[in-house]
Amino acid sequence: YLKYQKRCVSERKKLGIGYSEEMNTLFRFWSYFLIDVFVPSMYKDFLKFALGDAAANYSLL
Repeated sequence: YLKYQKRCVSERKKLGIGYSEEMNTLFRFWSYFLIDVFVPSMYKDFLKFALGDAAANYSLL
């Protein structure tokens, strides 16, 4: 997971908010996984990136 997360974040930085398919996939993973298995550190990462996207007016919806 950590290796994949690092790759997603790297691609997001390179391509910009909303342009990384890998990051969008990670958001979907977080949105389903955290409901069943709450991991505080994972949620903190999810929240950080979600708020960053919101500040940039980006949404998957």
